[in-house]
This record gives sequence, C-alpha cells and structure tokens, in this order.
Amino acid sequence: MVLFALGFVLGAFCLQQMPVLPDLTWSLSILPFVFIHVFLRKAQFKFISLFQVQLLLLIALMCGFFWSAAFATYRLADALPVNWQNKPIELVGVVSSVPVMTEQGLRFNFSVEQVLTKEVAVPKHLSLNVYRKRTQQPQVNETAEFSELDAGQRWQLVVRLKRPHSVQNPHGFDFESWSLAENIRATGSIKGKPTLLDEFVWRPQYIVERIRQLVKQRIADVLTNQPYNGVIQALVMGDDSQISVKDWQLFLRTGITHLMSIRYLLKH
Repeated sequence: MVLFALGFVLGAFCLQQMPVLPDLTWSLSILPFVFIHVFLRKAQFKFISLFQVQLLLLIALMCGFFWSAAFATYRLADALPVNWQNKPIELVGVVSSVPVMTEQGLRFNFSVEQVLTKEVAVPKHLSLNVYRKRTQQPQVNETAEFSELDAGQRWQLVVRLKRPHSVQNPHGFDFESWSLAENIRATGSIKGKPTLLDEFVWRPQYIVERIRQLVKQRIADVLTNQPYNGVIQALVMGDDSQISVKDWQLFLRTGITHLMSIRYLLKH
C-alpha cells in the first residue's frame, strides 16, 4: 500500500511538470497493465514477484498521473467565457467565506447557485469585492455599509467578473495559480445594491464559516483600539488582513513572518 501511495504521488508530480494537459482517452492505456497484474497475482508465480512490484508501481504512477489530469481538466473547465468579462451578470448565491475588510472595502468568496442572466456560464466559485466609496476614509472596523454581509447568507446581486490572471513580473505572486488551487475561477465586484434572499443557508460549510465570523467579530469587539487586535485575529483565525504595515515590517525584521503564513495555511 505504501508503494502504491508513493507511485500515485509521483504520478501527480509528473503531471504538474507537463506544459499542457494530456487527452484523457490515454487513461484507458492503464487497463492492460491492471489485467496483467490481476492475472499474475492470482497465478502466484514466485519467480515474477519483482516484476509484479514494478508493475504495481507503474499502475500507481499512471493512476496518479491521470487522476490529476482529470481533476485539473474538471477544474479548468469551470471558467468564465472571455466575451463575458466586465459585463453585468445577475446571480443568486451564498457568501461562502468570512468577509474580510481591505483598504478598498470588503472581500469575500461567493458560491453561485443560479445565473439569472441568460446564455452565460459563470464559475461556481467567485471572489467578490464591495468597494468603499471614495469619500469614505478607510477604517479597521466594519462600517454599517459593509456589516450587512455575513457568511451563509443568500444574496441576489449584479456583478462584473474577470478571469484570474497574474502579473509577468519575475518572482511575483502567482495569483492565477493560487486562485486555481483555492478553486476561485473568477474575480469581480458588486454593482448596485444587492438583495438579501435568506438570512442563513443551513449547510455544514456555511455553519463553520458563520461560527468563524462570530469568533472573529468577538475578538475585534473585545480588543477594540488595541494595537495587537489584528495580530490576535491572524493567530486565531488565520486572517492577516487586519495586520498593519508597521507590524509586518516588525515581523520581517524579527524573522517571525512565517508564523502568520503558517496560520493562513492551517486555515485552508
């Protein structure tokens, strides 16, 4: 079993080195090797035991390779059509993550349940922003304008979307790869005033996110105006959006930036 697991991981690694995804019809090539392995195992020929081990490793490698290819093909197929980028699209869906305050406003993940705009295919998982008006001053605490959005709520809203893309600067953050790993297949912003349809959708994922939001809000209320408010939220909730630039510079000088990164990875 350990040998099969190692071969499976090696196959997935080999797929990641490919410049393009292979045709999944090639996955049928694994069947003859499986039949041979089953035949040899039932025959119990002692003198070919080493060959059986090698054959099992090959089968595991092919399983890992084509499983990864199938998963990547499925994930990439859920994409926003190019001709629908930056066009108004009306959706119904659920806030699927704890909303995070940013310098520009509010950011959250959104799970699409229904597309009301005709003849358009929209990815199931989005990252949306509600931008703060230019007349407003950025604040750490949520304002009344942004406090209406809670994890687990079902909304009807109009958005403008675009495909995730990265900058071409060398050694920069690969946002496109990160979005693919997080299953975020489009990003965008809300236009106009959304309509709340249901206060809460009772599903395990949304229950967990609502609890996380309540814990986060409790920390923010108890530590209001405390300089370490954002640090505590990052350590407890894995949300580093409230850490100030001054604190990040301090973490960089003292070599403890990785602690915040580890908390973020644990959250995911």
